[in-house]
Amino acid sequence: MSPQDNERIVRRVFEELWAGRLETAREIFSPDYRSHGPEWRSLAFRGANSAEDVILFVSAIRAASSDIRFELDEVVAEGDLVVARWVATGTHTGAFEGLEPTGRVVRLEGTMLYRLRQGLIVEGWHSWDYQDLMRQVNQETMCS
Repeated sequence: MSPQDNERIVRRVFEELWAGRLETAREIFSPDYRSHGPEWRSLAFRGANSAEDVILFVSAIRAASSDIRFELDEVVAEGDLVVARWVATGTHTGAFEGLEPTGRVVRLEGTMLYRLRQGLIVEGWHSWDYQDLMRQVNQETMCS
């Protein structure tokens, strides 16, 4: 696959999967996908080890913020790697990390680096500020 093909696949994560088309995960993530990044405190997600785990994670986040939207600021593809810098916004309308809905609108910036092989995402590194997210939701620092 070309870097441009890989970029198109990664864009589907944001344009389709995060928009609620969960079946997209089975089309673009390898069954043995591995995720590296921040762990969630109480969410039953400690890193994805399959495309099905990706579906569980996205479902949990969408349950907490059904109006979540991602905007891609920059996407760079080279070889089998694609980096996406993004901004997500959404309203805290469902339980999240042990917190009942607050109705607060949150904004989160992050970066994802994906490795692809034969048209599938096989590995991902994720970076965002968990404490900032929790501050926005709870308006205080909850992390130790």
